[in-house]
Amino acid sequence: MQKLELRLGELCEYFLSLRSQMDLPFGEVWDVPPKISKGEAYGGLPWLMLDYPRYFKPEGHFAIRIFCWWGNFIGIYWHTSNEMAQKVAELHQDWDGWENGFVNDPYEFQQNPNNIADNRKQRSVTYYRIAKRYPLTDLDSAMEELQKDYAVLLAVISQMRG
Repeated sequence: MQKLELRLGELCEYFLSLRSQMDLPFGEVWDVPPKISKGEAYGGLPWLMLDYPRYFKPEGHFAIRIFCWWGNFIGIYWHTSNEMAQKVAELHQDWDGWENGFVNDPYEFQQNPNNIADNRKQRSVTYYRIAKRYPLTDLDSAMEELQKDYAVLLAVISQMRG
């Protein structure tokens, strides 16, 4: 886990560098510094997480999260809620190779068809997530893919205004 935590630190530096080169909307979401967190009990296994941006307010969420679940996978998640979730859902973007849609529980990271939200139900909070996962068998390759995928997400975000 220590090696992986170091790699997430490197990824964080890349994210900050890439973000500094771009004119991105929603300025306030980028003001909160990145954070690496870890825990011991997601499905009984340790996990590591890098969030940047990490904007979690009562009026809505806007975060890009790298989540590593020990022994399972590492993934990238663009997590939004409420008004921002609606904006992201309405993007005319080809998400081929990505999971995307409304979800019931934004903190469930493994693929689970029961987590897909029924959009016909009225909810007080709406969550929309775009995600991709990679096996941990080749960490170098996964890190390269995460860099590319983060750049894709920032390119999409750069096209959004207001």
